[in-house]
Amino acid sequence: MLNPSAENSSAPAGCVALVSSTAPSTATSTASNTVQPATLARQLAPTQQDLKLRSTLAANERLIEALREPLWLLALMALPRLVTCWYTRWQQRQQLLDLSDHLLRDLGLSPSDARLEGRKPFWIP
Repeated sequence: MLNPSAENSSAPAGCVALVSSTAPSTATSTASNTVQPATLARQLAPTQQDLKLRSTLAANERLIEALREPLWLLALMALPRLVTCWYTRWQQRQQLLDLSDHLLRDLGLSPSDARLEGRKPFWIP
């Protein structure tokens, strides 16, 4: 920026010399450089995308931690629940086969539907 300066000694008397100024202007308003607290809080608050990313990362960390357990141990731990489910299913199907036609009609089933369901293997839902 060029500023007129009368203090330059190389200019003739009564003339104003143009001197280049390398210092930044201090006339700019400092109000435009300050950030309001509410704006700053909005800028620092996590966005929905940030929250989804954090949730995904946490889920991935839990999955990795779960996979560190030996798979045979996990299968062994699930086995009692599976056997219980199979036994309950077999028991209910046997009871269904023992019902009379009158009780089956009360349930809204035909005798052929009850036989079809009762003869399914226990491992088929």
